[in-house]
Amino acid sequence: IWESWGAVAPDGTVGAMSLNHYAFGAVDDWMFRRLAGIDPAGPGFARVRVAPLVDGPLTWAEGTRMTPWGEVHVRWDRADGQVRYAVNLPAGVTGELVGPEGTVALAAGRTEVVQRLA
Repeated sequence: IWESWGAVAPDGTVGAMSLNHYAFGAVDDWMFRRLAGIDPAGPGFARVRVAPLVDGPLTWAEGTRMTPWGEVHVRWDRADGQVRYAVNLPAGVTGELVGPEGTVALAAGRTEVVQRLA
């Protein structure tokens, strides 16, 4: 992510700024960790913590994070006082889902969980 949104003009002209600078990188980190809730809980994502923000203005989110083990995929939606989660972990990865009713252990493969909002 470039130092400035205008680092490269529509005609391809490169501005006088770094193209290898972290400036706006925190945005995508926030989307993975807070919207989708995907957070490493062990080295190299061998263990994953899934704890999305489910009580904000969004009613659903979905995200996929490529890890050394494969794709970690999370989808959640909120309706009728409940949150429905679908989590896919690649082989060799374990984790936990942290929701409004508590923590649920996750194993490799697909896990679906429904919890009531507090």
